[in-house]
Amino acid sequence: MTQQALIALIIEVAGGFIVLFFGRRLFWFFIGLTGFTLGFLIVSSLFGLGGVAGWIALSVGAIIGIAGAIFALVASRLLIRLTGLLVGIVTGLVAFILLHGFFGIASSVFFFFGWIVVGGLAGLALSRWAANLALVLFTALLGADAITVSLDRIVGLPSILAVPLFLVLLLLGLGVQGGFIRRRTNKPAPRAPA
Repeated sequence: MTQQALIALIIEVAGGFIVLFFGRRLFWFFIGLTGFTLGFLIVSSLFGLGGVAGWIALSVGAIIGIAGAIFALVASRLLIRLTGLLVGIVTGLVAFILLHGFFGIASSVFFFFGWIVVGGLAGLALSRWAANLALVLFTALLGADAITVSLDRIVGLPSILAVPLFLVLLLLGLGVQGGFIRRRTNKPAPRAPA
């Protein structure tokens, strides 16, 4: 294993633990680690890890990771809402198609656009409500995966250990991050001075 590959694996394991337990709070770090991993894997797959190519892979991974983290800091709420809107619109279209095609309900332009508007608004509302839950799930999955895959590459985990390790890490991450959400939402209201 080259020095560059070992550095990348150590970064992935450390980053995996951070994302696993604090990914929702550190969303920008989650995006940065994803960008680093993506950049490193693409460059190392194309050019290998020997000599200068290994350092280039680390550098490209770092640049993509930093750019992704900055973008996440600036535009994360917008992207989450946009995703919710688009998913809602698609859901509205699917509902229209099902009602019209399978159940023979009469259609009109008003009916068509009505389903799009209702679906889009529902998607926006759900993206606001479910964004935390989705972030917890995605960050716990990425953290558990980064740790398990990196440890496998470092020490060669047999699959009989890798799968249970992944599941235990995933459940730990979900539990810890779920506890953060519960503590944040169950805080008592501040008392007014008497």
